[in-house]
Parts: sequence; structure tokens; C-alpha cells
Amino acid sequence: MVLLETNEAFESNMSDQIQNIPTVHFYGEEQNWRMPDHFHVEALSERSSLHDWKINPHRHRDFGQFFFLESGTADVWLDGTQQTINAGSIVYVPALSVHGFVWSVGAEGKVVSVSASYISQLAQEISGLQEHLTSPLICQVEEGDMFMAFITDALLQEYAANDVARPVMLEAFIRSMIIGILRKIPRQNMEHKPKDRRHAYYIAFAELLEKHYKEHQPVTFYADALGITPTYLSRICQDIGGAAAKQTLHERLMLEAKRNLIYTGRSIAEIAYSLGFEDPSYFARFFQRHRGLTPKAYRDLQNGQ
Repeated sequence: MVLLETNEAFESNMSDQIQNIPTVHFYGEEQNWRMPDHFHVEALSERSSLHDWKINPHRHRDFGQFFFLESGTADVWLDGTQQTINAGSIVYVPALSVHGFVWSVGAEGKVVSVSASYISQLAQEISGLQEHLTSPLICQVEEGDMFMAFITDALLQEYAANDVARPVMLEAFIRSMIIGILRKIPRQNMEHKPKDRRHAYYIAFAELLEKHYKEHQPVTFYADALGITPTYLSRICQDIGGAAAKQTLHERLMLEAKRNLIYTGRSIAEIAYSLGFEDPSYFARFFQRHRGLTPKAYRDLQNGQ
């Protein structure tokens, strides 16, 4: 892959905003909710057209994103590196990487968001995946290659539907998509500025949380593992992730609880025990305190009852 010349006006405009990079869920949405699905799929124009085709620098705490540009061009800003891309390009942005776009008016494509926890899980199964999906990357679909177009079209259609075995089908498409991208990654990729120490601490905290969140460990457990104070860890979580460390722990439990309530037939007691709660009634109170609904009411609402 060849880096193109920097667009100085674009880079200057983006650099002016880097001092206060927001951590958001989805761009342009103020509510800080976490998707119970591991995946989210939308047309590229759906969000970009609402913002005059300009997406200012921002980052996401909980998921990575794959951008598929099918028509048009874009100036892409990734962790301080700028490049212009054309139709046929695929851009991957991992969780917490700062990114921004200026799309050409009328650009078309797909945006596929995949939870960081799912990417981490998949990396345990697929050799070489972790190495490539820890940093942003850009690769190109070869002319005449219809595989990615088929997969992303199918993903968008399946995501919008509510058909039988939807989660299973979505996962099958996501796996095929990621493996397809892995096969296209060139040996040489964009060079990116190293993350600062606070970012590294946050990534390490997120990895520890994935391993231990069902144990209900206190913030001190994670701070000790990282060799920093609980206060410093909480400040890092607030500054980078938008939530204090303790709130982040609770949000991870809530996310898994919602996934279980929506996508499994487990009883509420079974879900409570699987998430490390010794008392299902305490789990119900915990869930209601954070969601405003009992687990049963939340499940009924999601099932349209």
C-alpha cells in the first residue's frame, strides 16, 4: 500500500480538534448506551449525510469499525496519519483509535461495527488476527473481487431483519468478512504514532476486565495488576472511556446481562449465577438500578411483549 501526499488543509483542520477528542458510542448520538449485539451494520451514507459528509475526530471505547467504500473518495485521518482513499478501499479502526473522515458528497458503502470483546475472542481462534487488528489499517479490494460486496450486502440485510437464528447468521457473515480482510492485508501497512502510556493502561485494563468481570473484583484488583493507584486508573477510564473505573465494571456486567436476556432462553436465575451473582434477587436489583427495568421487564420489552 502506498501512502499518498498529505492534504495540508485537511490535516490542519483535524489537528486543531485533537486536543479534545470525544469518546462516543456512535458518532452524532449523545446517549452513552452500549449495543447488546456484538455487531452493528449501517449504510455509510446513513450517518455521514447527516453531518455534511464530514466526521470530526472521535474514538469509540467498546468496538472496532470496518468501513467499506464502494463509491466516491475520502480523506481519512487515523491516529495522526492522513491518507486519501478511493472506491474499493477498506478501513479498519480499532477501539480507542482516533479517526475522522471527509467523504465525497454521495459516497456509498457500509460501516460494520464489531465489539472489542468479540474481536478479542476471535483472535484466540484465528492465527495472525490479533497482530493485525490492534492498529488501524487500510487495504484494497481487487478489481473484479465480488466477495466483500456480497458479504457486506448480506450483513446489512441480515442486520435489518429479525429472522430465525439472526445472531448465528450475523456471526457467520462477520467471521467471513474478517477472514477475507485478513487475507488482503499487505505486509507493509501505515505507520502510526505510538499510543501514550495512559492509553496503554486503558487497553490493559480492558483486557483484564474481559477475563475477570464475572468475578466482581474491586477497582483495586485491576489497579494493583497494572501497578497504578485506583484513583489514577479511574481518572484514565474517565478521560479515555468516558466513565469511571467502577462504572465501567458495572457496564460490562450489564452488557453481558442484556445479551443473555435477549439472545438466550436462560432463566433469570441462571443468568445471575453465570455472571457471578450468588443471589438472583441481588442481580435483579443490580439490573434495575442500572437499567431502570427489572430483568424480566427488559426481556419482555426486547421480545415485543
